Amino acid sequence: MCDCPVCGLQEGGHLQILGLVRSDEGFYQCIAENEAGNSQAMAQLILLQPVTPSSGVLPSAPRDVAPVLVSSHFVRLSWRPPEETRGTILTYGVFFSEEGINRERSLNVTEAEGLQLMVSNLRPEATYSFRVVAYNEQGPGESSEAIRLSTQPELLVPGPVENLRAAAASASSIQASWDPPTHASGPVQSYRLLWTETSTGKEQNVEVVGQSYRMEGLKKFTEYSLRVLAVNRHGPGLSDTDTLITTLSDVPSAPPQNISLEVVYSRSADTTALSHTVTGLKPNTMYEFSVMVTKGRKSSTWSMTAHATTYEAAPSSAPKDLTVIGREGRPRAILISWQPPLEANGRITGYILYYTLDKNMPIDDWVMEPIGGDRLTHQVMDLNLDTVYFFRIQAKNAKGVGPLSEPVQYRTAKVEHPDKMANDQGRHGDSSYWPSDNNPVDMSSLNEPPIGQMRPPHGSVTPQKNSNLLVIIVVSVGAVTVVVVVIVALICTRRSSAQQRKKRATHSTGKRKGSQKDLRPPDLWIHHEEMELKPPPPRPGVAHPELPRDGAGQPQPIREPDGQQEQPLRCRWR
Repeated sequence: MCDCPVCGLQEGGHLQILGLVRSDEGFYQCIAENEAGNSQAMAQLILLQPVTPSSGVLPSAPRDVAPVLVSSHFVRLSWRPPEETRGTILTYGVFFSEEGINRERSLNVTEAEGLQLMVSNLRPEATYSFRVVAYNEQGPGESSEAIRLSTQPELLVPGPVENLRAAAASASSIQASWDPPTHASGPVQSYRLLWTETSTGKEQNVEVVGQSYRMEGLKKFTEYSLRVLAVNRHGPGLSDTDTLITTLSDVPSAPPQNISLEVVYSRSADTTALSHTVTGLKPNTMYEFSVMVTKGRKSSTWSMTAHATTYEAAPSSAPKDLTVIGREGRPRAILISWQPPLEANGRITGYILYYTLDKNMPIDDWVMEPIGGDRLTHQVMDLNLDTVYFFRIQAKNAKGVGPLSEPVQYRTAKVEHPDKMANDQGRHGDSSYWPSDNNPVDMSSLNEPPIGQMRPPHGSVTPQKNSNLLVIIVVSVGAVTVVVVVIVALICTRRSSAQQRKKRATHSTGKRKGSQKDLRPPDLWIHHEEMELKPPPPRPGVAHPELPRDGAGQPQPIREPDGQQEQPLRCRWR
């Protein structure tokens, strides 16, 4: 029995042999066995020699056989009709075979006028030979010249590295080390270490051959986010988590400058417990928290602020403004541009571009091209002429991939006019919107005097010029006088306002100290799941009982010593 890749048992007890050759002739046996015994059946396979009609009644060979799309598992071919059909073309047959296997398979187009066919179920990184034959009422005609194509490699990138470790070595350096990924999908060629300054988002990277690296020249007492990607021959792999590390502190290099405060969004909540869970926050967003104690009409000042950043999440919106334009003088190339998604929910690590000829195909069958996260343009080469393509794109970050954009349609240029790109989006690259200036103005004529007017002799002073000079002197003296008066008035007004503000500040400070001297703000701890509040520290000479706790050891609401009234806490964040 044959055990080649094109032979095999199918569901329902059928044997399928693709690409019959003369050596497949013979007897085939099927044996069934169980505990009681066995039974067998036999069939004979005979290959009939087809009757070849005269070549004068058969079609000539199809012309210009070429690939339209080449993926890792399929190839789409196109061709032109034969010069001599010698009747009506009923169908076309595509014959293909894998290099090194002496079996040729065939597929027929479903429509007689179809001039394209997609050959599926191919192996990645394999070389195939393709030829096309036209059929009329008399049979198959002359075969086209065979073309050889190699399918693309399958994108098998490494998994995340293991045990990423980082430690601050000094105020300006961090030492990082890691272990190889569990699933590398082939030999690891190198590692890509990326570190990002969390406060500014500035990212740097370096290619490392080993499994450790020391980052130098960092900012003092600054938090950095580290991640490592394993790289094989298919490209960089995945990263599941980022590691946060802060460089050591040092003497400040300069005093604070340009201090400003702006509250964009603020909310508050009242609670009598010592913890509070805040929900409804945005992913990958830093929030500021503070608490205060309230008792009746009295309230303490707000505590020192604490900061917390929510975790990243996969992008929740697709990249926007996907645009496809042609390249002048290159009819088979296009340039694609886009903008990052509005809801990235983290740092974009890459984009995935999909394109195909049939937008109704499953997205897994589209041609896929990965693009770096720092790019917003991409060039696609070697497209077919006068063909409609569909494009989609999606963004990804460390937590996953986001939704796909809507399909964008584009038709490549015709071969007769390679310099004019027909774009189905309605975008044109010509200059028809801008009127040409066929009548340039002679600027030298603007300085000429009107016809019939005499020019004064060179160096002479006319009465008109003397009058203009006198007007300029009067206006200048008046302007200087007004400016001096305004400056003196501003100086006097500022001195008076400063003295009044100082008196009001002294009065309000004394009043606030008198009303809040009995309340102090509590301490605040921020966790990613909840905020924990602690009561004010004991004051000298004032006894404070320990916080009551329940059976599980959790703190209970704060109450007055007599147990009659709870002391509420107020928390705010922005």
